[in-house]
Amino acid sequence: MVKTTTKKRARTRNSAASKKSKEYIYPGDRCGEYLWSDYVRVNSGPRGILLSFGQFHPEVGKYQIIKEILLPYEVAISLRTIIGKQIDALTEKGLIEITNPQKE
Repeated sequence: MVKTTTKKRARTRNSAASKKSKEYIYPGDRCGEYLWSDYVRVNSGPRGILLSFGQFHPEVGKYQIIKEILLPYEVAISLRTIIGKQIDALTEKGLIEITNPQKE
């Protein structure tokens, strides 16, 4: 289980981060909007890993899938490394606390 802390820090950007952010653009105004999800299902297949994101629907009592993304295995392996490094950095800064680490 991951617990977030209430510790807040001001965001700072170094020149390398600013330079890198200029390499990406959103194709439209709506792309800046975030979808939220409280459920994710992960399935592996011959073409890659399928991530299915969903939201709990209280009236039906089930999760409704709102978005699916197929990641080729090369991208999934890279994503695992990136997420691992970010979680380690957040833990070191005290922004999150992992109370029950999962073993691989």
